[in-house]
Amino acid sequence: IVVVHGGGWNDCGRRKDSPQVVNYAGVMAALTGAPVFSIEYRLVDEGGRFPANLGDVKCAIASFAAEADAWGFDKDRIAVIGESAGAHLALMVAGTEGREDLDPECGTAPDVALTIAYSPPTDLNALGAPYRPVVDAAAGGACDEPVTACVGTDRPCDRCADFTPVAHACTMDAPVVLVQAPDPWDKLIPESQARAMATALEAAGADVTLIIPDPAGFPDEDCPEDPGAGQLFPHGFVPCLTSATGDAVTAALAPVVGRR
Repeated sequence: IVVVHGGGWNDCGRRKDSPQVVNYAGVMAALTGAPVFSIEYRLVDEGGRFPANLGDVKCAIASFAAEADAWGFDKDRIAVIGESAGAHLALMVAGTEGREDLDPECGTAPDVALTIAYSPPTDLNALGAPYRPVVDAAAGGACDEPVTACVGTDRPCDRCADFTPVAHACTMDAPVVLVQAPDPWDKLIPESQARAMATALEAAGADVTLIIPDPAGFPDEDCPEDPGAGQLFPHGFVPCLTSATGDAVTAALAPVVGRR
């Protein structure tokens, strides 16, 4: 399992060693018995604009696959799990397999067997004006033209279409699991983002599972409905979201990873 942290593509506080990410990776290792690698990628302020940020994730996967025999795991059974901006990059990895123009300098990463995306931004233009500076910075240019559905190879030179997961839905071969808190619980990503991705994947005949938990299953002490300053809400690897969806996620992982 490769775990990809979030943070708006530019939050150094959300690195792979942040407590929330470390805890999630440890829990997944314990639940599945699979090796779990928590990775980093260059942030926007470090030159990590698209496609460099995507290339870093692909290079990490390629490096693990190259050592698979030495470490005793199967490089054909790699699952990628991301949260928020990391979920976006995880979906991008799955959607751009076979795109030689997006292969990083380290070479071609192996195809992933499963992608799990927690709170993913999938249709970047639809996020609206408040997100424009963050999205434009990560994409490396202005993203103001709607994508809304899979475009395949119709817009190969459109940087923002290339940076939008929903645009690649019809090229995703392996199963995809989308995990999203219902409106209005997630204060960053609306439910419509996961639904748009699920719709595009279904239209392409892909294997997709959309998990939107019943808020009644959120632990009250970990997930307040009206979070105040410093309080967490169900977004990404926040425990209230991961605990409410844990059974469904581990069920999706079981056929792919873990001991045989």
